[in-house]
This record gives sequence, C-alpha cells and structure tokens, in this order.
Amino acid sequence: SAGFIINFDTINIYSGGTITNSGTFTNISTITNNGTITNQCGSTYSGNPPVGNPIVIICVATITIIKDAVPNNAQNFGFGTTGGLTPVNFSLDDDADATLPNTRIYSNVVPGSYTITESVVAGFSLTGLVCTDPDNGTIVNTATRVATIDVDAGESITCTYTNAQTGTITIIKDTIPN
Repeated sequence: SAGFIINFDTINIYSGGTITNSGTFTNISTITNNGTITNQCGSTYSGNPPVGNPIVIICVATITIIKDAVPNNAQNFGFGTTGGLTPVNFSLDDDADATLPNTRIYSNVVPGSYTITESVVAGFSLTGLVCTDPDNGTIVNTATRVATIDVDAGESITCTYTNAQTGTITIIKDTIPN
C-alpha cells in the first residue's frame, strides 16, 4: 500500500516516541510533537507542524533506465515515458564519449504506473529488456519495446535495454566456367 490517512482531533507524540505512517495525517486540531513521525521508508518529520494542515510524508521510489548497445556504439537511442515522469522524452547511448549518458535516473517517483518505451533504431535490434523490481510488479514486452513499471513506495527499479547492431551477410556463388 502506498499510504493511509489518519484522522484525529489530537495527536500527542512524547519525547522519544514514534508514529509510523506511510501516508497523510489530516483533520488534526491539536498536535504536540516531542518525538518523530516516521514513514515506512524512513523519512521523518519532527517539530510542531501547523495545526489544520496535513503532515505529508511520502515514500518515494527510483526508476533507473540503462542502455547497453552491443558492441558499444555512439548511436543515440530515444525513449518516451508515460505516467508523469519528467522529462517525458530522453535519449541515451552506450559509448565512451560524454555527449549522452547510458543511464537515466528518475528520483522522487511517487507510487503508480509508468511506461518506458524505446524507439526503433535502424541497424539495431532489441535483444533484451530486463527489469529488476523488488516485488516483480514490472511487465516487459520486447516486441513493443515497453516496460510497464509498477512503482510501490520506496522501491528502486532498474530496467536495462540491450540492443545488438545488425548487419547483412551476402553469399555469392561464382563457378568457373559459368
């Protein structure tokens, strides 16, 4: 679960005390906070929050996209996203120059569903799309080049797109005499 809401008239947190919450405290008329409010990811809130305003402690996640070209190549690979990631479109390459990185990291991602789609690049075929998701909620489809990422609170998810450079082989038969 990404969180829950607790409604109280009064919350008293005494010295050294802790309330664990992954969501929002709302409708509070009095708060005395001599301890710490902690969410499930370890983010904390200390001090006396303003009365009447919610205390929001959000567990965020990280999505990392890695480009691996075989062999390493200066070819740029374009990606598009849905679900509210910024930037929506980005490019990666897999070579030693500093023009483009081979990794895009989205930090502070709120729980939800996101997609990452790699554009088709002439001369390369997608040979692998692997995502590491702690709860295995991410679905990959190599045919459409799409990773549908199910982000839960506090997760770190990594997806690696591997492309191989394609080529052609021409075989010519020549007999002497013809």
